[in-house]
Amino acid sequence: MNDGSDSQSSYSFLIAFVENISSNLLKNKNNYRYSEAVLNFAQSLFILGGRNVYEFVRLNLPGALPALSTLNASLEKAGVGIEEAEFRYDLLHHHQNLCGYQVAVCSEDSTAVMQKIIYSAATNTFTGFSTPLERGIPICRHYQTDSFDQLKYWFENKEKSNCLNVHMVQPLIASNPYSSPFLLASYGISNTFTAIDVLNRWLWILKKSRQSNVRVVAFSTDCDPRYLLAMRLATGFFAKLANNRIKNFGILWESHGNRGNSMEIPAISSKSRQSHRNPGNPMEIPAIPWKSRQSRKSEIRRFPLVKQQQYKIIQEAKRTWLNINVDAHEKKYQEYEHQYQQDLKQFEFISSTHIDTNDTTLFNCFLLYIGHRIHRLKQEIYYEKLPVYRRKFVRLRRRLKPTKKNLVTIAPIIILDLIRHPFTVAELAYLSRGPTYIRPNQSALRPSGQREKQVDKKMNDIINKVKNYMANVYDGRSKIPTTVPMYKFYSERLRTYLLCRYMIPLPLMDQLRARRELKLDKSIRRKLKNYKLVLRETDKSGVLHIGHARDYERKAMEYREKTGAHEELTSNPLDEIFYQVIQLLNKLRSANKISVPQKLKMMPIRNKIELAYMYFLHKSHKKGTPLRPIINTIHAATTQISKHLDELIRPLFDRYARHTTIVDGVDLLSRLHKYIQNGYFNSSTLFVAFDITNLYTILPQEESLVILAEFLHVHHCDIIQGISIDTILDLGRIVPQANAFVYGKKFCRQIIGSAMGSVFTLTLANIFMWKWERQAILSKLPAHEFYGRYIDDIFFTCNESETKVKKWLESANQFHPNIKLTYTIAKSVPFLDVLVCNQNGILFSSVYHKPAAELSLLSFLSDHPRHVFRNVIQTALMRAIRYSSTFEALNIERRSIRLTLLLNE
Repeated sequence: MNDGSDSQSSYSFLIAFVENISSNLLKNKNNYRYSEAVLNFAQSLFILGGRNVYEFVRLNLPGALPALSTLNASLEKAGVGIEEAEFRYDLLHHHQNLCGYQVAVCSEDSTAVMQKIIYSAATNTFTGFSTPLERGIPICRHYQTDSFDQLKYWFENKEKSNCLNVHMVQPLIASNPYSSPFLLASYGISNTFTAIDVLNRWLWILKKSRQSNVRVVAFSTDCDPRYLLAMRLATGFFAKLANNRIKNFGILWESHGNRGNSMEIPAISSKSRQSHRNPGNPMEIPAIPWKSRQSRKSEIRRFPLVKQQQYKIIQEAKRTWLNINVDAHEKKYQEYEHQYQQDLKQFEFISSTHIDTNDTTLFNCFLLYIGHRIHRLKQEIYYEKLPVYRRKFVRLRRRLKPTKKNLVTIAPIIILDLIRHPFTVAELAYLSRGPTYIRPNQSALRPSGQREKQVDKKMNDIINKVKNYMANVYDGRSKIPTTVPMYKFYSERLRTYLLCRYMIPLPLMDQLRARRELKLDKSIRRKLKNYKLVLRETDKSGVLHIGHARDYERKAMEYREKTGAHEELTSNPLDEIFYQVIQLLNKLRSANKISVPQKLKMMPIRNKIELAYMYFLHKSHKKGTPLRPIINTIHAATTQISKHLDELIRPLFDRYARHTTIVDGVDLLSRLHKYIQNGYFNSSTLFVAFDITNLYTILPQEESLVILAEFLHVHHCDIIQGISIDTILDLGRIVPQANAFVYGKKFCRQIIGSAMGSVFTLTLANIFMWKWERQAILSKLPAHEFYGRYIDDIFFTCNESETKVKKWLESANQFHPNIKLTYTIAKSVPFLDVLVCNQNGILFSSVYHKPAAELSLLSFLSDHPRHVFRNVIQTALMRAIRYSSTFEALNIERRSIRLTLLLNE
């Protein structure tokens, strides 16, 4: 009896399917009807089998399945249609609430499709092109245009997609192993993506899914080499660590073919029908606050530069997971704190009626008890649990000592552009403290005679400053002659004090540290010289870089040949430049074009000048590690002229060009808020940001001076502090023309542009851009739009279409042969150190960290004054408060500051 019931239940759909066919065959085709079960089956068959399979079944079983028009109407009614490249996290959250699951597996796969371009009227979007990726994430609604020319350009130049990439989420429910999957996203894709794109996309899906209350515990994909490489990137730094576990994550990575150990981070498996797990014995990795210097020493990598990108991806992944973990803990703490306050208020209300004879309420007694209990717990944690925890941590590190070299640290480290290097772990750890680190107690290791000379020099400097100050009249105070006996008495007291400070013996630990770091410093210098290596600070990253001198010289030569901005000289031009400057100043003075004080202020002193020198900084964040040229002109013969011209002209530029100048991120946000108050900001407003490539190098010398004269004439500044425009041009011409420098053992002269280290170059570049922006940008931009520039970085708002803005920028790119720009047009763009977003007509802002920037600050071990460290923290917090438009953004930046401080020991 029971067997018959089970059999009948098993064939219930088949029976209903046959009955539906029999019923339809007795009717006219226009009157065919289909039950809900048959419609669900038809939808599943069409989605999984495709159109050809569906039509084959429908034509061979008359009356069994509805026509495609009926099926499409059913699908639209069910709301299963999705937009290309749209990740439906809102519907994922609804699906999670409906099915009642917490964990899921996310799969990614591609299937071949016919190349076909379709227009969607609902979104005004063309579908069928290969969707562009931004850090691995597809850009939704990228192919929107109202221009036929733009559409023609896409058809002629953009690749039509022949693959459809699909992301599915499969719920993991213990009570229902056959739960229905959820289609998260689908989009056309080309074959040009990389493993780094895949890894970035997985990390983004992991983060966004957690916000929808879905914890992705595994990623599943096919055996494409790029996906396998992404798995190795993600799991490579864990595979070397036996039995490792990251506490409180609760999600697992696994990789087919690599029997890694069980860890609580997302699992990745390949579709080769197998996956392997090996739980092992989990061990805890300690929290960041207990990260010691020794851990950083052991984690210095010896990767050549070709592996730096892989190392960076792994490092960023670990930082992302750490932030997710900290965020989860903080939210849980806030929930506990809220619950505690609620219970405390309820207890206060209940106990308010219980008063003893001493007018002491039960609530006050409870608060007293809680206070003592908290104090006791703190003492117990500090004196009992933490020492035990640290002993366990030390034992763990000793057991992991054979695998220490395979660890990847989240702390900023030195970049080694070498396959093999001669440096010890201690030396690399010392260099990883960054370019701002100052070795402590340097004078204490010098002989006593040198220290006495240093004391006398310091004393004479202080006495001379005091004498000069007291010899002048300030605020009605009478001056004191420099010959009074009081100065002798004061100098003797000051010398005694300085001798006590400089000669006092150091504590033993400080002395050992000073000697150890001096030894490391000498050893590093010796190895750099013997192995012909170059140590330089990186550009924008905030860390040091070591590479071969031959590679450094090769890149410098490639830069000079590419730009053609320098010519080599046969002899030292210092004397010639010196006499040119003297001759020019004497000529201008004899013609009464400058005054005597002005001449003396600009006059170089022969025994204090020296030829400028050129060096390069490594752009480690760019492919091939190119170089950025810097010319140090601090002691050049034209430096005083450059400073004086800057003092004359920069205040004028700051006054007359203030409305188009952005000072910093705070200034940008304040002016954007004024733009919003004027009512021009809406949900369709675009942000445009672009920068000029190599502005200082491509700056035309004569043309810049002509534009300078035009700027002064336009603003009626014909005479500035008694100096005419012609005289200013004569003085300004010699600054770039006399820009000679030494590089290595060669003498060179810059023939195009001007020195980046010259203060007058900045002012000249600003005035050159003043003319360019008026003609190339401001003439086309509506007057009510916001426009601002910070040297070579430009930002403006626009309510026109993106296609029209692109035409403006392409036209501006061709306006001047030397000016080439790279631009970004979006509703979310970074500018300087602030990220601005247009979220449906609401301005959102937060602190922006450039991808090249490391979590590097002043090392806490550096021998800087203590107030400098306080200023570093205060500056970072004030910037976070000023830039963050929401409390969530402020909280994210606060965690980033805390992590950065913990990593900069």
